[in-house]
Amino acid sequence: MATEHYYVDPINGSDTNVGGQGRSKDLAWQSYQWAADNATTSGSNAYVWFRPGTYTISAFININTNEGSGESDRIYFIGDKYGQIWGTAGTVKIVASGSFTYMMYVNSKDYITIKNFEIIPDQKGIHFQDSDHSIADNCFIHDNVTTGTNSTGIEIVRGISIIKNCIIKNLTAIGSCYGIDVQTGGTCNLYHNLIYNISGNVANNASACIYLYHINTVTPYLNATVIGNICKKTNVQLIICNFYNGTTNATVTSNYNTLDKDGTTPRSVRKGVYSGSWAYTDYANLSDWKGEGTFPVSPDANSIDSDPLIENVSGSTLESFKIKSLSPCINKVPYISDAAADMFGRPRLKGNNDIGAHQYNEIKIS
Repeated sequence: MATEHYYVDPINGSDTNVGGQGRSKDLAWQSYQWAADNATTSGSNAYVWFRPGTYTISAFININTNEGSGESDRIYFIGDKYGQIWGTAGTVKIVASGSFTYMMYVNSKDYITIKNFEIIPDQKGIHFQDSDHSIADNCFIHDNVTTGTNSTGIEIVRGISIIKNCIIKNLTAIGSCYGIDVQTGGTCNLYHNLIYNISGNVANNASACIYLYHINTVTPYLNATVIGNICKKTNVQLIICNFYNGTTNATVTSNYNTLDKDGTTPRSVRKGVYSGSWAYTDYANLSDWKGEGTFPVSPDANSIDSDPLIENVSGSTLESFKIKSLSPCINKVPYISDAAADMFGRPRLKGNNDIGAHQYNEIKIS
């Protein structure tokens, strides 16, 4: 079967281009939702190419119509920020207009990839639920509009997911607030992400760069891998591991990360175990957390707690989040085949690589 290609243009496209079915740039679709409803696979991969520009949405994008069936039959929603298809490079930005919870909602659809988007959510960015082999790659999620009950960059509920090369920053809520929130269970691999400035309700301790939640009585059990991530600046903790009704069936591997407990972060990790009521253990520093051995977590044996030396964490472009030449993150992470390229699409080395979304000694693709 031939590979399918679809095209979306926020200015010149039309969701009434039924005859062309979005299959050429001249007959491109206009909206993300129309593409989500109409892009299909036919035994091979389907690529939906979004022209650089701003896509303003007044309701969440619901990806619940079509799906892939395997690694050679996957639907890719790709922002063409390098001009590979549309010819002109630029940001592919999705902006909320109005109040709604999610920007992109993938429910019970498998083999979906969301890649190369800048997302300014009202409350939450990307939500995967009961979706197997879903991927969020190279997405920049930041500065939620409504500082309401809660805010999350990427939320995963069960399923099998890979979150890689994403930048999540400046999320704020009066309640819970997470960079990446893994709920209930399932298999989730978090590779080479950068999470910065997450601020939630201090009284409820409901704020963390990464939140992992396991329920021992619900399957699938939590199987999480957290490798090569930078977590920096939150008003509560960098990572939360909460285990409801026991920890026996959970598997969490966390290693080769940078957990930079700067002046706004009172502790590195909080572990919670529920048995009639929640009992918490706090690890003020990474060195304390590395000594934990009483529940199923590989506690960051090779992680570091140094300042990652990012070019400009206050910046608004991906280039701002490059690490500097003297960064302690350089050459710390073994090669991960599922994260073979960095946030600029440049290949990582078949050896030790850099913590975070940017590979400092990158090899440029010609």
